[in-house]
Amino acid sequence: MKYSNIYMGIILIAISYKTLDTGVYIPYFVQGVELGVFKYLLSFLFLIIGIYFIIFNKKKIFDEDDKNKYYKCPNCKETYEPSSLDGGNKCPMCKINVIDIDDYYK
Repeated sequence: MKYSNIYMGIILIAISYKTLDTGVYIPYFVQGVELGVFKYLLSFLFLIIGIYFIIFNKKKIFDEDDKNKYYKCPNCKETYEPSSLDGGNKCPMCKINVIDIDDYYK
């Protein structure tokens, strides 16, 4: 499920290439529809949507990796999420740099 948008993006890019190459769009595996000059428009549309799916999913995966991180203040021993830190990596109470929780317990 995590990479389903990437797979969908690859399929849409492949459909874009097939539509541009043959000039025929085959929806739902029925008889193809001859597109004429609209093949360029439809192919470009599939290409843009496919690239969007791939880029959007990569951004979502990187955001999920950041959500699972926790930081600990070495001074007050409090645990924080990245969203609750001041200035990106400062403890809101002590105003000193926090460290990754994995590094803290090593």
